[in-house]
Order: sequence, then structure tokens, then C-alpha cells
Amino acid sequence: MTGITVEHDTSTKMRKWRWTIAATMMVLAVVLLRDACAASANSPIPVITIHARRYQFEPSEITLKQGETVRLIFIADDAAHGITVKGLGLDLELPRHKPREKVLTPSTIGDFAGECSRYCGNGHNRMTFVIHVQP
Repeated sequence: MTGITVEHDTSTKMRKWRWTIAATMMVLAVVLLRDACAASANSPIPVITIHARRYQFEPSEITLKQGETVRLIFIADDAAHGITVKGLGLDLELPRHKPREKVLTPSTIGDFAGECSRYCGNGHNRMTFVIHVQP
């Protein structure tokens, strides 16, 4: 019986290796891109906590950057309150001791006045809040 010898062409082997390397690099690029997108999606949104109590918001003014998302958490410490900032579409009822949140991405630069939107006693009309939005 005679053996059959098959000779592999060197250029064919090189082409197969090139395809294997190219496919591996493409898979690696897809994995890295997916991980980069997931990391940016999981990056935390900045949080600002505002307390409503005794006829004031604390802090009474905050500064945000135009186009940057922030999570505002409002907590009424002493009684039910509300917060309305008309120019930014912010309008929340604040039940006592129950945090309420609003994710906000301001698109307009300016100073936006807000106020307590629920009568809370004699000092209610002094209960103001300002959001400054800067470029």
C-alpha cells in the first residue's frame, strides 16, 4: 500500500492564519466596545439631596451644568411640602419622611426660581429654592 502525501501550500496556511487572527481581533473589539458602553451606562449619576423643613429648603440654591444629568432627592423632614420649579418642569409632592426623586437634565441656561407648592404654615411664602444652570 502506498501512502498518499498531501502537501499544504504555505500561502494557504498563511491565509487561514490571517483570517483566524482577523476574526479574533474583531471579536475582541466587539467585547471591548460592549464593556466600554456598559461602563458608561453604569456610571453613577450625581445625586443632590435637598431637605424641606421649617419654611426653607436646605440647600436653598444649587448649581447644575447644562446638558448634565443629575438626580435630585427631596425629603420633607417636618411636614408635607411640595416643590415646583416651573422653568425646569419640576413639580413634586413631598410627603413627610418619604424621599421623592427627580432625574433632571437641564437644557436651558439661567436661574430658575422654585417654591414650596403646598401650604405648610405661616412661613410658607418664604420657602423658596433656586436652580442655577450654567454652561
